[in-house]
Amino acid sequence: MDLNKPLQQLLTEGNSIRASARILNMTYKNTYKKFLWLIKQAKVTRERLIFSARQIYFDEMETIHHTKCKPLSIAVAVNEDYQILALQVAEMPAKGRLARFSVMKYGPRKDERDSVMGEVFRCLKNKERHRDRLHEKLHKKRFDPLFAVNQRCAKLRSDIRRLTRRSWCTTKKPENLQGQLDLYIVNQFGPAFS
Repeated sequence: MDLNKPLQQLLTEGNSIRASARILNMTYKNTYKKFLWLIKQAKVTRERLIFSARQIYFDEMETIHHTKCKPLSIAVAVNEDYQILALQVAEMPAKGRLARFSVMKYGPRKDERDSVMGEVFRCLKNKERHRDRLHEKLHKKRFDPLFAVNQRCAKLRSDIRRLTRRSWCTTKKPENLQGQLDLYIVNQFGPAFS
């Protein structure tokens, strides 16, 4: 029985790897190996995706890398049809009351947010069809102009267990978070594998 498609669905609908293993009656180790294979397939598929958009909305959401002292930022780009076009993970320093403690315990952290956002812009510009340039600034409208991206960020928190606030599930490896985000993007268009 092929478990790739059910596993992809479970991982993008609010289940952790362990919960997916229980549901599919698999061992955690095998489920994790399948997860790593799926994210490799998703990365290849994601690089081939072409899209068209009249408007593109950008924002960032924050999550953690195992502890609140090691925050991560996720650059998000969404089109007017609520399709997620890009999700890119960046390391960032802790802020507020945790900043000093974070530096004492884990050392100074890089701030990759600007470079990652620039990478997202370049990627979108190269993949975008029927447009000459991206619009970062929006005209003021009567409704919230960032509703599309905020709605997608809320959906991401709901659908990816490690992004849920106040959860036992946390990201242990940022590269696996990036892989799961790639899997989520590809899942909008169908399975990540042939």
